[in-house]
Amino acid sequence: MRGLFTITAGTPFLDRLAEGLLREYGGDPALLSSVRLYLPTRRACQAMADAFLRASDGRPLLLPSLQPLGDIDPEDWHEPASAASASASLPPGISQTRRQLLLAKLVLAKGGTTPDQALKLAQALGQWLDQVQIHDLDPADLENLVPDEYAGHWAETLKFLEIVTQNWPDILTSLGVMDPVERRRAIIDKQIQAWATSPPETPVVAAGSTGSLPSTAALMKAILELPQGSVVLPGLDIELPPEAWEILPDGHPQRGLGVLLASLERTPDSVARFSTNDEPDRHLDRRTDGRSALLRHALMPADLSAPLEDGDPAQSGLDGLVEVVTAGPEAEARVIALRLREFLAASIGSAQTAALITPDRSLARRVTAELRRWRIDIDDSAGEPLAETAPGIFLRLVTEAALSGLAPVPLLALLKHPLAAADGEAVAALETLALRGLRPAPGAEGLLQALAPVQHPNAAPEKRAAAESLAQKVIDALEPLLSLADGGAAAGLDAWLTAHVEAAEALAATVEDDGAARLWAEESGEAAASAIDGLLTAAAEFTDVRARDYPAVFEELIASATVRPRYGKHPRLAILGPLEARLQCPDLAILGGLVEGTWPPEPARDPWMGRPMRKDFGLPLPEWRIGLAAHDFCQAMAAPQVMMTHAERVAGAPTVASRWLGRLELTARQVRGLTGPKDPNPLHQNAAQWLTWQEMLDDAGPATPIPLPSYAPPVEARFTDLSVTGVERWVGDPYGHYAAAILKLRALDPVDQPADASDRGSLLHEVLHRFIRGLSGAWPDDARERLETIGREVFAPWLDRPNVQAFWWPRFLKMADWFVQHEAERWPSLTSAKTETGLRQAIGNISLSARVDRLDQLTDGSLAIIDYKSGALPETALIEQGWPPQLPLEAAMAARELNMEVAKIEAWAVGGGGDGGSVRDVTYYRRKQMASAADAGEAAWDGLDRLLTQFSDPAMPYLAEPRPAPIAPRYSDYRHLARINQEGGGDE
Repeated sequence: MRGLFTITAGTPFLDRLAEGLLREYGGDPALLSSVRLYLPTRRACQAMADAFLRASDGRPLLLPSLQPLGDIDPEDWHEPASAASASASLPPGISQTRRQLLLAKLVLAKGGTTPDQALKLAQALGQWLDQVQIHDLDPADLENLVPDEYAGHWAETLKFLEIVTQNWPDILTSLGVMDPVERRRAIIDKQIQAWATSPPETPVVAAGSTGSLPSTAALMKAILELPQGSVVLPGLDIELPPEAWEILPDGHPQRGLGVLLASLERTPDSVARFSTNDEPDRHLDRRTDGRSALLRHALMPADLSAPLEDGDPAQSGLDGLVEVVTAGPEAEARVIALRLREFLAASIGSAQTAALITPDRSLARRVTAELRRWRIDIDDSAGEPLAETAPGIFLRLVTEAALSGLAPVPLLALLKHPLAAADGEAVAALETLALRGLRPAPGAEGLLQALAPVQHPNAAPEKRAAAESLAQKVIDALEPLLSLADGGAAAGLDAWLTAHVEAAEALAATVEDDGAARLWAEESGEAAASAIDGLLTAAAEFTDVRARDYPAVFEELIASATVRPRYGKHPRLAILGPLEARLQCPDLAILGGLVEGTWPPEPARDPWMGRPMRKDFGLPLPEWRIGLAAHDFCQAMAAPQVMMTHAERVAGAPTVASRWLGRLELTARQVRGLTGPKDPNPLHQNAAQWLTWQEMLDDAGPATPIPLPSYAPPVEARFTDLSVTGVERWVGDPYGHYAAAILKLRALDPVDQPADASDRGSLLHEVLHRFIRGLSGAWPDDARERLETIGREVFAPWLDRPNVQAFWWPRFLKMADWFVQHEAERWPSLTSAKTETGLRQAIGNISLSARVDRLDQLTDGSLAIIDYKSGALPETALIEQGWPPQLPLEAAMAARELNMEVAKIEAWAVGGGGDGGSVRDVTYYRRKQMASAADAGEAAWDGLDRLLTQFSDPAMPYLAEPRPAPIAPRYSDYRHLARINQEGGGDE
């Protein structure tokens, strides 16, 4: 067998190739094993071995030497084993990780960037360098480009690229290594030279490659010149008119093969159809031939397009073809999962296969998750990102927790991870005692201080002991990272990685199992261990990493690592990328994510060179990838059954359907004879059932309305002690009062709660309380200085918080000016001023309590009740209706308990807004009719008495927020229990 062949799209490429090679060389096992077979990728080599097994009906075989040629993805670049002797004199290739770290070191030397940003730039530099070497260009030629013809920043870019044009070659020489692409190209060159002088006597076959890399095309050309050399192309359209080859645009699926044929110095009519016997191609049926014809017509250049004629094979190309358009990616994933599930049910007992083919990794993960509802575990050729596996997440959380000063959120996330050997009850105790509420001081000392008995005097001893034990274990486990970060000095990346691994293993250790055994177990653990080992090997030269940078550096370094399971996936289902699917031919192909920017991909933006620069320098324009994507699309479309899917919106933004779908729709309308714009899309003919089924999949049926909670507890359980602030909640939200006062439910503080308005109010109240309590006699001349001094004492533990330092403290100083001026004017009218005065009075069957912010006795013997408000003052319209009732009730209680007249009820704004403060009289009531403070108090007292009478009825329910805002509370800890938002349709 010698020459140039093609296996038509729609034919199982690898199976056909295996059958042909067995027919040609299978009679002699030794001869078959002497064949050198080059395939595009390692996965193709593995699939080829399976194809030989099928073609031989399971008979033992000595397989050919299967070698990956390599393609666009640098992961697939491997030197051919046959060229090993030729490459023995070449330096070894540098690892991708080591190259990225060395380039990042050079980027950092340029200044103006952080280590993680330098790593990103280094990766982009490495990719640019690979492109330059792939196309055999000299980086030194960049200086020949005329800067005046380009944008002004080109000179700066050129100077930055000196990293690879000047420094990088010297670094490689000093290390005795080569770039992987340069080494691979050198090996191929040596192989070609060796074949030119001494051609092999055994067969050499290159199959499945489109020759998109110049070195690969050169190797394929050399193979064609060998005595027993053969090249088998994937999906060359030999039915395409000869004149079309001259005008194919870059985005046409056959453009890449046309360029390859030109480099091979061959024409399309010189390519034979690869066949296993002398009979017609038995793999091609009417549907597959029709699909190829349909695509040929749809994607034909406009200059050569022509109407379909009767009997054209394209008229059968719509059989087995459907397009499904969904509202969003979630629905798209459900449709795909349903189609795969239906395929399995319809093909029980057969060997038929199905594959989702997509470059959209997000869609692939969604489909994987959807299939798990039926316990179907599907094989994803791209694997799973290491950073999203359990060990990867755990390793990231270790760095975040340790290097954030044991901040509550990352620490809790770490302790609740399955790999963290932490007792659940101990974690809950540590969470409630130290990590909820305001953040503890940073570091180990702050965490232990937050657990001190003085902080939680009422905590159960066993609960505190469990929390302290867990906290000490965490501190001991993270000690390598904590000590390395102490002081903020920089350290080498190898030191950080060593400390990181030591801390992670210590935290994962249990009484029964060693931490390393748990952390590095199974496929994901082994992949993590391999990635860490590779980083340690390459990290020696990367120094000066600071604690604040290490988490981002580590995350960037493991971002490209993946985990590929070895076994346990479904034997008949797979998720494939377009490249992996090129040589496959499943019975059902689902082409997902068919939107512009995904498939075909958006042309990559070169961060270093614009389009004119790339063209002048000799690099191909980004559009060449669209032709490769189109070829892969056509290969996948040749399957017997094809479903095409895309979402109308992704992340809330509208999408544009892939350009190929529009061309297919126009051709499908011609096939069906549809001319009107309102005629249905023929590709959507069988799509409705899948859209309906995916909607039904999670449809719970008609919703049964459930009324909001309204509990009527026994009368004897209702009335207990009540505060005047509790009355406001009772009126505005009886259910909230029921949950708090009767059920004794208390909301936990948020984790890592920021300093909020309630804390600010407490600080202001404490400052004013201390200030007024320290006064006696005449108003002091140094009142302003005294108030600020007390403020600094009270605010001191809080001033390290940015919002307190930047906002609260300046507003306090503004309020202090107002407060001192206002009090100086009214002080002579006071006989005494008391703060935080407690009052208690019986009303009905309850004991009503209050704590008055200020209770001043005036010189006329009457009282003034003052309430400090750090927020907004009560609205006048509400005051006129007797709301809120707190201050009037306090007036009624003071009059009864002290037997004195209350002359004033005032609310003082002390938040520091406006002029620093203001005063509002709250004695209005009963629809704008002025009343005395005593009358307002008695009116509130009578209202409370009526409320108690109403709730003494056993049938009176505790409703959830029966009155609208602002009577209903603005914030409540019990809205979710009362289902207010579900009932009202509001947001949380």
